[in-house]
Amino acid sequence: MSANNVSLVIGANTFVVTATNNAGKATASTVVIYKPVNNETKPTIQITQPVPNPFSTSYDRIKVTAIIKHVLISNDVNFFVNGTTTNFNFSGTSFTANNVKLKPGNNTLVITAKNLVGKATASTVVIYNAPVAVPRPSVQFTQPAVNPFSTASQTINVKALIKNVIGSNNVSFKVNGQSKVFNFSGTNFSSNQLILMPGQNTLQITASNNSGKATATTIVIFKPVVELPRPTVKITSPSANPHNTSTNKINITALIQNVSSSSRVEFKVNGQIRTNFTFSG
Repeated sequence: MSANNVSLVIGANTFVVTATNNAGKATASTVVIYKPVNNETKPTIQITQPVPNPFSTSYDRIKVTAIIKHVLISNDVNFFVNGTTTNFNFSGTSFTANNVKLKPGNNTLVITAKNLVGKATASTVVIYNAPVAVPRPSVQFTQPAVNPFSTASQTINVKALIKNVIGSNNVSFKVNGQSKVFNFSGTNFSSNQLILMPGQNTLQITASNNSGKATATTIVIFKPVVELPRPTVKITSPSANPHNTSTNKINITALIQNVSSSSRVEFKVNGQIRTNFTFSG
């Protein structure tokens, strides 16, 4: 067979001839690369991703794309990352390099392309800002400074030192399981005029960041002061006042309330303190 004056496209042209008969089929193929000499222009390269130049990222890998014109085959294209040849795909005018690994700091990406007329180069800089490892948070109660802490006051001011936390959104404060209002700035935590319930109160601060979470707990025991009524004394025997008697001895009894012990009772006879009495209840 013969075919004359077959039009070619710039670049690779694939020809396939197939013949069949009752016994089977045969196929032959060939590739013709058309590189026109006349009217050819120098290559052009436009990096379309990443933009702008320089480009900053917090990821250690990046996709690079470009439009390369007037180049026929990928062998006429090179891609360098920080001076090292790097893999890519090229088809038609489309250049793609996936998962290009970056080093911390500045990375220089260079694409070169050539044809029979000349050579073109395009470059861009990608700045990889590697994430800084943040230490885990820490929480320390500074007021009250002892655990457990006892107080007779129903209100208390609470302070704490919280490190490695950016803002109050990453801090929580609970008293007996209930969220409470607090202030947090820098590393200083405070919650003022916190109302306590009688008995044991559990105070808990939790702080978190990307590296983890920290929790501190302390106990505040509120023991309210009980105001006792004033003592009362009533002499029950003799019941009359004054009392007349013909004997020189007498039994004295009295009802004393709101007194805890005999040491708080005083008994005088004619101005003289006597200790020969008993007191119980």
